[in-house]
Amino acid sequence: MSQLRACSASLMGLFVLSCWTTLSPGQSRGAIADLAEDCARSLSALSSDAADERERAARYLLENCDRVALARAPSAASQLRKAVELGSGAAPILLLGHYQDEASRRTLLNAQTSKPVKLRLDSHPVPASLVVAVALARSGDTQPLMKAIESSSLEERRFLLDVLGEIDLGLSLRALALKALTDEREVPGGVPSGATPSRRLCDVAVDAFTHRLTLELSFRLTPSRRYTPAQLAEVRRTCDNSIKP
Repeated sequence: MSQLRACSASLMGLFVLSCWTTLSPGQSRGAIADLAEDCARSLSALSSDAADERERAARYLLENCDRVALARAPSAASQLRKAVELGSGAAPILLLGHYQDEASRRTLLNAQTSKPVKLRLDSHPVPASLVVAVALARSGDTQPLMKAIESSSLEERRFLLDVLGEIDLGLSLRALALKALTDEREVPGGVPSGATPSRRLCDVAVDAFTHRLTLELSFRLTPSRRYTPAQLAEVRRTCDNSIKP
């Protein structure tokens, strides 16, 4: 299962608490007792008629809430299906579901994919079909994700690194490591304004895979600098040993 996320207090959490204070009709607190209260309210907000509220709720759930507890909530599957059906520009709405039941998988496959979506408000937009591919892979259908990993789009590879915790260990993660850790194209951000040289996708990939796999390396991570060829080679070897086909 993908990396778990524990609920934690945050400014966003305070905002969620102030915006969504009631549970949906028929949804008892006992039924979602395993979810922290702010996460339960965010789950309820996925049924909101307002797209911006659904998007804020989905981002909060993805970043702060225990996914195992979310999956156990009796109403979670139906609320996530409804959020997907309503459509959204927020990638987390597509990522949250487990899509193990037929109804949820059918909803995901029929999701609106013509418009791009964002992971965060400041993220670069990516095709919704890419996010659907990540979600489908967690349900066991890895073919769309494997095809997406072959894309040469810099923005799409950057997105996959941002959601690395959503990708289970296996061939997909191995294939992404091979592509991303050898991609020397420059990416925006990551260094102070005006500083040179810019970071490359392979540098971002080192940080992402080290955290995802808890790699033990001979050097410390430097998230604002480039890594040397020797350091990149070490991470590629370590990833190859850590991700079994």
